[in-house]
Amino acid sequence: MSSRCPNGLEQELQAFKDWQLRAGKGPRITVPRSLRWATCGAISVSSTSALLVRLFSPECEPQNIAAYDKTK
Repeated sequence: MSSRCPNGLEQELQAFKDWQLRAGKGPRITVPRSLRWATCGAISVSSTSALLVRLFSPECEPQNIAAYDKTK
């Protein structure tokens, strides 16, 4: 680099050049890795949905707990 650039700008330009070199080598996220992330996301969404459905079901509402306990 020339001495005309401030030190911070030199570092940013070098980082940009390094990024360009890496970008030419192909994507960093491969198909197996993206499938693994998709699987983890699907599992977490489905388990969270199941938990919320269970929490907001009529049996779990506080005003209904006493009514359900009386029937047993």
